[in-house]
Amino acid sequence: CIESILNQRYNELEIILIDDGSPDRCPQICDDLAKRDDRIIVVHKGNEGLSVARNTGLQIASGDYIGFVDSDDIIDNDMIELHVKLLEEYGADVSICKFKNISEDYVCEFLKSNVVQTYNSSTAILALLENKISSHVWNKLYKKEIWENLRFVPNVLYEDGIVMHHVFDNANLIVETKSECYGYLKRKTGITGNIDEYKLISHANAVNERCAFVDVCYPELKKEATVYKANEAIGFVEGIAISKRRDLLKCDIAKRVFHTYKDNYKNKEYQQYIKQLTFPQRIFRRSLYVNTYIAYLEYVVNYNVKKIIQNRS
Repeated sequence: CIESILNQRYNELEIILIDDGSPDRCPQICDDLAKRDDRIIVVHKGNEGLSVARNTGLQIASGDYIGFVDSDDIIDNDMIELHVKLLEEYGADVSICKFKNISEDYVCEFLKSNVVQTYNSSTAILALLENKISSHVWNKLYKKEIWENLRFVPNVLYEDGIVMHHVFDNANLIVETKSECYGYLKRKTGITGNIDEYKLISHANAVNERCAFVDVCYPELKKEATVYKANEAIGFVEGIAISKRRDLLKCDIAKRVFHTYKDNYKNKEYQQYIKQLTFPQRIFRRSLYVNTYIAYLEYVVNYNVKKIIQNRS
């Protein structure tokens, strides 16, 4: 991860490495690299979690731009250069690139594109609600001013989802390149891997916080927020099915989410949205409305069939 940052074509970097109480060799690796490259600043601290680690970096960062890289990911060697170019060329406050999932051995090729899209605060938050822009903080570069009065909430999961709509609210212009520049290592043991009740609660809280923010600050997006909230129930079923934790279908938070989904299913806005989907997608959403367990089994079957096809190819 650190080597991919050191190898950036854009080399005027301040590289802040936060050792968040790591129990392995990471502290020594950080110190050794700092001796090798004077752009590196190392902070050793007790384990307080990802949000506090990022906030620590924000507190001491002195550059004009802010970026985040998670410690088991990699970035393409032109990522920072491309972000800076876009920010300066468009006079934007935030630059976004595409990302791709990578394997444990980091073997991947980043696809490049000349396509660029711009957003204002409202259209960027709409894209968040429609999942056209991800909530991840790490595939973006920000003007430092965006973070002046903004920090990550400590001791929560899905902290990116809680903060990203506030980021876009602080920005006048957001630019997105369709080029892939960030490699994301998705571990089964990570936050988005194995599902448990705490993760479901955290996810639901992040969704509710975003929808409450939109209701107050962007009432023109209330219809889209309704669709977004209903669709998050789909994500619950998918996560539970992939984790093979059928018992979680009956936990209190899942019951509340599915109850909200059923309340919204016949909502005029949601019905209009469903009409645009493919037939299998419509069937899945109808199944979830009729019986949660049927939808769960439907997803398990489809997921396993896709895995078999991928393995054979």
